[in-house]
Amino acid sequence: MPTKTPLIGIDWGTSNCRGYLLSATGNVLDHVSDPRGIATVENNQFQLVLEDICGDWLAAHPNSPLLLSGMIGSRQGWIEAPYCPCPCALESIHQHAVALPSDRLTGYVVPGLSAFGLSGAPDVIRGEETQIAGLAALQPGLTGTVCLPGSHSKWVSLRNNRIEGFSTFLTGELFGALCDHTLLGRLITNDPCSPHAFSRGLEQSTAAGGLLHQLFSARTRGLAGDLGGGDIASYLSGILIGSEIRAVAEQDYLEDTVHLIGGNDAAHRYHEALQSVGAKVTLWPGQEVTAAGLWVLGRQLGLCDDCPNE
Repeated sequence: MPTKTPLIGIDWGTSNCRGYLLSATGNVLDHVSDPRGIATVENNQFQLVLEDICGDWLAAHPNSPLLLSGMIGSRQGWIEAPYCPCPCALESIHQHAVALPSDRLTGYVVPGLSAFGLSGAPDVIRGEETQIAGLAALQPGLTGTVCLPGSHSKWVSLRNNRIEGFSTFLTGELFGALCDHTLLGRLITNDPCSPHAFSRGLEQSTAAGGLLHQLFSARTRGLAGDLGGGDIASYLSGILIGSEIRAVAEQDYLEDTVHLIGGNDAAHRYHEALQSVGAKVTLWPGQEVTAAGLWVLGRQLGLCDDCPNE
């Protein structure tokens, strides 16, 4: 019986690259993680970097097709895969995939999605659409809100296998900037963090005065000895995530079950914050849904053995 050709799925973001070797039935045969995100690639040498990251797989399976998702399809990436406007049916995303600009590699780049966020301003996602496709494949018929924490956290409304819309929050990137480049971060130390520091930040986010006033309390509480140096970062995180949760709650994002994608510290903090306001939350492993999304989109593109183009 002939050996089936696996699919190489790539989740290539700004700061890292993750690859999955996927069987014809979607099982993860192998995986790799590499710190060479698109921001580190110079002179448009994406193909050379990709061949280095996946060299062993390509040598063992030279005919394997590739499917790339994430910022690799942005204007700063290898080739731009234009945004698809929402509402967008999950089964139509693959129809807008863009072929790899390569004479050595065969495959596609997944497009991002566009919508209008809570404020009415334009909003975009790129990479998260693949995770949502994977989530829907793992949980057929799923309806509700999907939260994807990160440097730019995403809140997505999913109804009847269709992404209705979404909103982005700069929470993670703002947290990094506050800690590393402002006066608030100067009191931060590597001392052990109190388990209650994050919860105190969540509580502070509900106080009067607005976000900008609340953020400065991280410095004044540190100066007063009310927060230790090891507590300040978690306290700031609590204020920022708490403010974000309040904003989405005001727009009814929390009325249905929130499907939280991720397995890192940020995801667990969002889980705690959501539970603190009484939201129903289901936590999904980020790499599992990413691999599932790459496979289901690859299947729809006809890239998987025994899976004709649908």
